Amino acid sequence: ALDVGTLVEGAIEPEGKDKVRVTTRLFDGSGVPLSDRASLVIPRDSLFAAGESVAEKVSSSLRALLGPEIQLREGQARAGNLKAWTFFARGEKSRKDAEPVAGSDSARAAGLLAQADSLLEQAVQADPQWIDPIVLRGEVAIQNARLDKDKVEKDKWYQAGTQHAEQALKLDPVNARALALRGTLRYAQWRLNLGTDAEERKKKTGFYDAYS
Repeated sequence: ALDVGTLVEGAIEPEGKDKVRVTTRLFDGSGVPLSDRASLVIPRDSLFAAGESVAEKVSSSLRALLGPEIQLREGQARAGNLKAWTFFARGEKSRKDAEPVAGSDSARAAGLLAQADSLLEQAVQADPQWIDPIVLRGEVAIQNARLDKDKVEKDKWYQAGTQHAEQALKLDPVNARALALRGTLRYAQWRLNLGTDAEERKKKTGFYDAYS
């Protein structure tokens, strides 16, 4: 055994008369595929000069694959204890699981987001000084607002998310992710209120004004 985490498999095949197709794919140390195949078609006489392009393809695949893993490991390093990290990881999984079904099954997505928020709340309780689960609860609130069609309920979600953002900023006033979350929520509330004001004006006057 080579005792490595990631392997790169490559193949070169003819592609017409004057070209070849270089295909690469990533595997884990036990041979399980980690990515789709990445292909590059190049002139046959440029094969040896194409090393840089092939390397860039492999590098892009590695970045896409390892980016989330690196983020998780960085989060784990910031967690104060294993219990908080476990709740956070489970909450993040539920939140991500809600994304692909939000458009086709809103009830299932809402259930997954409720589960995510509950798990993240437990992560906060397990380590009140860890900012990541607090910020993620705010992001879950935004996802819930997108699911909800009722404007009053949307506003409640935005308010809840803002509370999480403010809580995070009390721990770290310059945290980029918390600042971005607060900015996103403020803009969403502004847009929501702008639409509500426009509807009220229409009821009173019979038309939307130029600022609606």
